[in-house]
Amino acid sequence: MRNAIVLALLAGAMVAAGCAADDGNGPEFQSSDADADGDTDADTDADTDADSDSDSDSGCEEGVVICQDDLTVVTCIDGSWEVTDECNEGTQLCEEGECIDCVDIAFEIQTMQACAMSIVSGFEMDGEGFIELYGDDYRVFAMDRWGEGHIIGWCDGTTLGDLLDAFNVIGYLSQLEDPTAANVASFGDDFLCNPGAYSLLPDYIEFLGEDLPAEYLDDPAALAADYDVVIFCGFRIPWANDWVEEIGTFVSVHGKGFLAVMEYEGVTVDLDFENMSDITQPAGIVFDPLNLEWAPASAEVLIECVPDMPPDVE
Repeated sequence: MRNAIVLALLAGAMVAAGCAADDGNGPEFQSSDADADGDTDADTDADTDADSDSDSDSGCEEGVVICQDDLTVVTCIDGSWEVTDECNEGTQLCEEGECIDCVDIAFEIQTMQACAMSIVSGFEMDGEGFIELYGDDYRVFAMDRWGEGHIIGWCDGTTLGDLLDAFNVIGYLSQLEDPTAANVASFGDDFLCNPGAYSLLPDYIEFLGEDLPAEYLDDPAALAADYDVVIFCGFRIPWANDWVEEIGTFVSVHGKGFLAVMEYEGVTVDLDFENMSDITQPAGIVFDPLNLEWAPASAEVLIECVPDMPPDVE
């Protein structure tokens, strides 16, 4: 009998905090000690910087503000790091020297036949999701900030509609308090990304065709003026353009949202994986050519304290 797939999601905030997540259906996922920003090493790093002309004794530069940990803001005052702010645990995180609001995400979702994703070394996601199959874990979900905007990667186009309903996906991607006001476009695969062909997608999505209209080529500002969120099913398409610069700028510079959707190897060919990864790799996400056998699963999921997440609109 085929093993069931268990989906569990772990927030990047929890990884940094040294916490573990357990969806109640599968194994506990332990955090790593990765510290991409180096913020928690303020005291150690300060001791190694003996070349500073202005603060040779302390190693910190007067007035610099950083995060000592997930909840503590420290400032260099008179040559020493001093705590200047404490974030509210559970509702705030320390990011780049200031307390920002965060919220929990809780939902249930099913997955079917899928690909997987890798995270580029040095990147840490706001949230990740894994399926367990035959004793191995495969990342099928990733969400993170990309410059001024947000990105989500999803490896199961068949359940794209379920993902959109699972939590405030459009709110996270658009960064609008009222996600119903967001202008959302999709393009790519004419079946899984087209609300007119696949009834599980909501009708507020405007399907633009297998490719983005030519008017957006070399003009990400125009794309940003028309849409807050773009959803791209990057398979079973001709790839007339790679859209690397346009989508990258649309998100990272103009502060918009991008949902990159892929499928299992077979429906998705090597060129699809390569081209989509060219778009998402600057955000730390790479799509892997895998065919994870169909095995539906349902899991209750909790992602703790996700930054830049607007509240749900009732």
